[in-house]
Amino acid sequence: LKSLAPHSDWLLWKLHLDPLTSGLCLFLCSSDITAEPGQTVTLTSKPGEDVTLQCRGPKDDNVVMLRWVRPDLKSGGYVFYFRENRRNEDHQYESFHGRVDLRDPEMKDGDFSVILKNVRISDTGSYECYVGIKGNNITAEPGQTVTLPCRAPSSSEIRTVEWTRPGLDPEEIFVYLDGRFDPDNQHPSFRERVELKDSQMRDGDVSVTLKDVTFTDTGTYECRVFQGQSKAPELTSIVHLKVSAGECVFVAKGKPHFDLGLKHSKWWRFNIPGSRPLP
Repeated sequence: LKSLAPHSDWLLWKLHLDPLTSGLCLFLCSSDITAEPGQTVTLTSKPGEDVTLQCRGPKDDNVVMLRWVRPDLKSGGYVFYFRENRRNEDHQYESFHGRVDLRDPEMKDGDFSVILKNVRISDTGSYECYVGIKGNNITAEPGQTVTLPCRAPSSSEIRTVEWTRPGLDPEEIFVYLDGRFDPDNQHPSFRERVELKDSQMRDGDVSVTLKDVTFTDTGTYECRVFQGQSKAPELTSIVHLKVSAGECVFVAKGKPHFDLGLKHSKWWRFNIPGSRPLP
């Protein structure tokens, strides 16, 4: 299994939990088995035990949110949801209330593992770990097309996607609502320049492409997604875009200036910010 978004802000891990009705644990809670991107790990346990759903990601990254989900549970809730430096139980499946905790509350060294307590037969299934990383930095030159990355969990229906740039009025640069693009509140400077990278949003890919970027596009962009039973679109990605001119060197031939005592033609080199190089 490959990470769904190796170059974006979402990383995905999968585990499979299979509680046994009897017999020994094949993998003990104290084991060192850790799910890395590209792996699927199977855990086996007996009812009543505690198990660690292990997930390890990039170290020293600014985590926007952490989600543990079970794709086979279609109601749009979460096994565990951590956002804005605290856990959020508003949309946690009722069957997991009071049974899931971070193994390391500080998530040091990229440890996003959770402990599932008092496992039940009904806990059998696949669990996915999504880690939202803050602060994608993108640099572009005027006229280029850039992709602003954002990926949402693919286990729930995507009902709304909002891309905004705080500080603008209105802030919206792209809104997807009720199965279509909604241009009503889009900032005028982004009209006909922003579209979904994948119109079908496969695998939760809600990235957008921004065409013909200009210096005024420099800024911070936020992606929010409304899924399942969420009460409001949830912050999923933050992207910092810087549009700057590459340094282009032009060579121009100057005429002799005998008033300065020059006897031959000379060449001068000019660095012109924002200019394009000659062929």
